[in-house]
Amino acid sequence: MQTEPFLFLSAVQALTVFALKRREIFDNLVEFLKNQASQNPALAVQVGEVLSRACKELGDMAPCYASTLIPVLLSLAANKKIDDMVVSSAISAAADLLPLCKFLIQDIEHEIGAAIVGFLSPSNEEGVRCAACLLAKQIFAVIGASFSTLVGGIVLDCLSST
Repeated sequence: MQTEPFLFLSAVQALTVFALKRREIFDNLVEFLKNQASQNPALAVQVGEVLSRACKELGDMAPCYASTLIPVLLSLAANKKIDDMVVSSAISAAADLLPLCKFLIQDIEHEIGAAIVGFLSPSNEEGVRCAACLLAKQIFAVIGASFSTLVGGIVLDCLSST
């Protein structure tokens, strides 16, 4: 889809219309994304990018859809068998959705924080770490000062589990 921008944008527009009419269509595509994550990660990220772009067009419904999609994208990115470019793309798509979450960010902030800490590991490629920095920047913009509390809690959890 990346090589065919017209098809990509058409898919985004169609999905936006469908999602506004029937939530289960979006939910079915999220399930498809989960299933494709192990079978065809590149396709899964492309579907995730379409879903991410469609979320931005959903107005008042965007927070609900975005808070559902972000954990799926981060889970896809955590798959160790996936190419680093695909991982970076999935993290970036999740980061793009964070500003849409508003008050629903509280439901997934710990998962996002743990993902940031994991993706910032020196063992990851530079592109993955840069995408994790974007994710951190976006969550900081959304939840502000409480970000340090979130990261502090994650670090304490990591230390207590070792």
